[in-house]
Amino acid sequence: MAAAVALPFIHPALVLVASGGFAGAMLTLPPTRARPWLALAAGPGLAALLGALGVLPWTGTLHLAAHGACMLAGFVLAGALLWRRAPAIALDPRLAIDACAIALVAGVVGARARYVWERWDRFALDAQGAPRPWPELLALAADVDGGGAVWYGGLILAALAVVAWARWRRIPLLPLADLVAPAVLAGLALGRIGCFLNGCCYGAPTTLPWGVENPACPGVHVHPAQLYESVVVVALAAGLWWWWPRRGRDGAVAFWAVVGYGCWRFINESLRGDHDVNRIVGMTPSQFTSLQLVAGALVVAGWMRWRRRQDVRADIDKRA
Repeated sequence: MAAAVALPFIHPALVLVASGGFAGAMLTLPPTRARPWLALAAGPGLAALLGALGVLPWTGTLHLAAHGACMLAGFVLAGALLWRRAPAIALDPRLAIDACAIALVAGVVGARARYVWERWDRFALDAQGAPRPWPELLALAADVDGGGAVWYGGLILAALAVVAWARWRRIPLLPLADLVAPAVLAGLALGRIGCFLNGCCYGAPTTLPWGVENPACPGVHVHPAQLYESVVVVALAAGLWWWWPRRGRDGAVAFWAVVGYGCWRFINESLRGDHDVNRIVGMTPSQFTSLQLVAGALVVAGWMRWRRRQDVRADIDKRA
């Protein structure tokens, strides 16, 4: 497994707040030439204010690791795919990059927030079981670079942020969702390679010949669950990317992306050996979320089908 190199740096919490402030300003400010400069001032300005007030620390440690590099490469890959096909839905490629930037910041915040939420007692209480002071709790929770993120949290918050941005920009949601889904899955495949190199998200013990060693499980071989996911997600992304121009209706690619990945993630979770959180009705939190996403996709698809039938009937009645 790859080792990280630690360097003194601005505290990751400040970087996260500055990035979030920038993305929020880009999302809410009117599209003028001054917007990028105002957003650049808003993000770091908010971070500097919180640092000056003592809410967040100024200095910390930056960990340079293959995990972070693969995650960044995944976002770059997703952005490149969106750039290439954006004109096919009459979307300016520059707007596609805006969407990627918003998704990047929201994804990091959401992934970290979900991780903290699933392990709240470990963050809210210190080693002696006493409540942490709020400044210390916020700094610890925002220390993304210290490790700990849940992909589903990032996916959900990034999706909500991009939907809000698309509504504001008056971009049709279903064509955009079809465009984004394969790109997100392709980026996830690279990210999971980073998880493998980092040694996180490892699998349960196995006697299969392709079992691998992991520092968290000395003396035994474990499933390379991260690589399983990379392989399956690459296949799913490639299939949806090929099918995208041939889809029958807008929203179909996004539907199968959610259903396909949700079903796979539910299965792959049973091969994981790193579960350190409480289960929900016998399932891991990610398994429970997988079921929710699949059920939600089915409900939305059923509702849209019902709406199409209603529109057809209304059109027939109008012509009668």
